Amino acid sequence: MWEIIMAPKARIIKRRRTQNWGQLIRETNRYIDWLILLPAIILMILGTIMVYSASADMPTGSAFSYVFKQGIFDITGLFGVLFLFHFKFRWQTRGAQWFIRLAMTASIFLMLVAFVFGQAINGAKGWILLGPVSLQPVEFFKISLILFLAYTSGKVMNEDEAEALGVAGRRWPRIFMLIAIFGVFLDGIMPDMGGVGIITMISITIILAAKWRPIFMIASAGLLFLIYILLPNLVNWFGLENSGSYMVARLIAYINPWEVASSSGLQLINSLYAISNGGIFGRGLGNSIQKFGNLPEPNTDFIMAIVAEELGMFTILIILALLYLMIFRLITWGMRTKIMFYRLTLYGFATYFFMQVLVNFGGVVGALPITGVTFPFISYGGSSIWSLSIALGIAMNIIKQIKHEEELGKEG
Repeated sequence: MWEIIMAPKARIIKRRRTQNWGQLIRETNRYIDWLILLPAIILMILGTIMVYSASADMPTGSAFSYVFKQGIFDITGLFGVLFLFHFKFRWQTRGAQWFIRLAMTASIFLMLVAFVFGQAINGAKGWILLGPVSLQPVEFFKISLILFLAYTSGKVMNEDEAEALGVAGRRWPRIFMLIAIFGVFLDGIMPDMGGVGIITMISITIILAAKWRPIFMIASAGLLFLIYILLPNLVNWFGLENSGSYMVARLIAYINPWEVASSSGLQLINSLYAISNGGIFGRGLGNSIQKFGNLPEPNTDFIMAIVAEELGMFTILIILALLYLMIFRLITWGMRTKIMFYRLTLYGFATYFFMQVLVNFGGVVGALPITGVTFPFISYGGSSIWSLSIALGIAMNIIKQIKHEEELGKEG
């Protein structure tokens, strides 16, 4: 008798669950940008394979342990992307504004903890050791800073939007701007010059996109070009050859790695050997020579050198093309929206992805100094994968809202 009474109720609950899952799938297919998500999934899969191959001769663990952790990072990262995509979040509210400020302050606090209590790795402090996993707070600071700068650029928003967010004429944006500047300063003294360079370019991009001052843009580009030209001479001008600084040693290796081939130039030289060995189509998966004791950090900073050696420059071009597609889509969606916060956030994430690629691969091929920046979705590391996944999830959530607003506009 009890089963007869409960059976219809159970069928109703099951039907509702089926409808909810069906609605979720329809929403995913309707609003998701697969030209952003699919390249990320492909890069994660390829990255996991290459982490396993590049970790064959690591002194601190087996290849299986590295690929197991990387697989967990990727899976949790993808769940994070989908969660953030489906999360119903009202970005244009004061609550969202305070959430972003809190996230930025929390990430800076973790950076301070890493700087004070963290263990120095390769001459820099920036990691919090949590058992078998190390957390790098600066990766999450990049995300919070992008969101914060997108909000505080409200002076160029329309008046209604600025008033709704409480941006104009308030002291709080100035206070939190000082906190953000402190975060950049803290990252610089760790020292993490690669992170500082990426953060600086992200900030410049967002400021230019908000204010659009051509003179400032030309002056900034000229300054960066001048620094790049003069960089090789800085060591000689200031007599820093014998300073003993790890950062200066990397700069010397960038200028002429062959003069310091047995010390700081070892990484770049063996990276160039790996790229040369690979040619166009590579030596074959797992057949790298340089990963066996010759190239330090083969599964993180220099994993692209192993990719080039085993799979060739043809695969490198495919990887770069997939990342270019993602960046292009982010910029395209940013141009399609009239809401300044959406636009600046998408531009900031596009710059974040682009600068990660530029700084890492530039160091691998010797075009830029080696800075320890990871390659997006390919290098081993939980902080990098999770940070990129958060950026991807927020970007896709914003794109979903842009699509929804476009549909409402057409209906109206």
